[in-house]
Amino acid sequence: MAKKKEGAGQGLIITLVFFVILSLILGALTYFGYSEQENLTKAKDEATKKLATAQVEVEEQHARLLAARMAIGVEEAKDRSDFEGLLGNRKKDVVDELNIIKGKLGDRFHWDNIAGSDAPAAAPAASMLQLLDNSAKDLTNARKAEEMAKNDAKQARDNAAKAQDLQKAAEDQFNRNIADLNKKFGDLNTRYETEFKKFASGLDQQGKEFSTGMNALKDEKDQVQRDLETAAKKRDEFLKLNKKLIAERSFDGPDLIKNDMKKGSITRVDGDFVIINLGSAVNVRPNTTFAVLPQGVTWRDNKEKEKLIKGRVEVVEVLDAFSSRAKILNQVEPIRNPITGKDELYNPAWSANERIHVAFTGAIDLHGLGHDSNEEFIRMLEGMGVIVDSYLDLKTREIKGPGINLNTKFLIIGPDAKAPDSGSDSVNVKDPRFATYLEITSKMGEMKTAARDAGVQVVEARKFLNFMGVRIPERQEPVDYGYLPPSRGENKADTKPEEKK
Repeated sequence: MAKKKEGAGQGLIITLVFFVILSLILGALTYFGYSEQENLTKAKDEATKKLATAQVEVEEQHARLLAARMAIGVEEAKDRSDFEGLLGNRKKDVVDELNIIKGKLGDRFHWDNIAGSDAPAAAPAASMLQLLDNSAKDLTNARKAEEMAKNDAKQARDNAAKAQDLQKAAEDQFNRNIADLNKKFGDLNTRYETEFKKFASGLDQQGKEFSTGMNALKDEKDQVQRDLETAAKKRDEFLKLNKKLIAERSFDGPDLIKNDMKKGSITRVDGDFVIINLGSAVNVRPNTTFAVLPQGVTWRDNKEKEKLIKGRVEVVEVLDAFSSRAKILNQVEPIRNPITGKDELYNPAWSANERIHVAFTGAIDLHGLGHDSNEEFIRMLEGMGVIVDSYLDLKTREIKGPGINLNTKFLIIGPDAKAPDSGSDSVNVKDPRFATYLEITSKMGEMKTAARDAGVQVVEARKFLNFMGVRIPERQEPVDYGYLPPSRGENKADTKPEEKK
């Protein structure tokens, strides 16, 4: 019996041990099963987040791609509808992409509301393809205008040659008239000497008659002398008038001031400054000035054009290839007609395609003080890129520079020199100031003749400066050419001009 009980206890122990081991195995399996399920859940959540991020990035890149297509001008109808649908959700991405494009192209590329709080416009004001097409059209028109100007200049030179022939014929006729008067004077002088000898040989017998005859001959000689002087003055007046008429009609080509094309536009007004659509791509320089006219206006002549000028601006900083910052020098009517965006810029002395050639003579007074500013004027022109072919140096009274040629567009003339006041009705030709006057007048006339022969347009200085956009005083003192009237009580014949200090 004892052995039988011992066998039953061992079976129970083995069963209990087996049960414990089985429980441990089942617990371990359950623990590892739940742990693996938790890892799978975490992996799913991370994949879901990455998918959402990828979808946002795809949508962002799609919005940027559509903005770039529309800026270039190669979008399709579906692109426009997709772009409008993305503006609400992807405004920041679209604005960032448009600012990158605008930073490369400058102010010539415009897209409304890029910097505003509202959504950007559905399309740019003009795509890059449209801007390129407009530039190509402008270049074609400029080349046509240049060809017309060359043809007109050739016609002007032909007309100038005909006018020169007319002047030579008139001078020849006057020379013949003067020769006839000189012959008459010589005949009378011979007669005077003959009569004098005749009366001298019989002076005792015919003293009274001789004296009467001598007086008559002297009066006749004096009258002939006066006639000669009168004829010489009339000849000089005629020649002066004839040269003036020829100068006025010699340039029959196009009026380059009236036909001056717009050089650019104002894109934005910022207080006392403006942004213009001209930059380093067209070699615009600081200190270049422009006259401002309204957009799209026309004029029949220079008087109408001058009345349309709204103000003047001067470039102070070149910002990039297609924009510069300019200061407003003045506005004619700042309240009723202020300078605004889209106003147009003009300057006959500046071109984006070439360096303009000019010449000038006489005193150019930029400040209205009655003294020449010629050296300052040269610096101003050269600072804008203008080439000065020739000018009259009033200090040395020499014409300097390579000379007026077929490339010269304008001869800018200051006011004519006036004969020095001698204090009487007649001109004292012995006055050294008169010689200075004649020399300046002769040199100015020489340059006007050269301009006429080359078909160069002659324009008055104040008018040219006004159309250049240079601000000049409204009141102008008479220009002093370096000779002053004599002081009271001095001997006018011995008066010397005072030296400038």
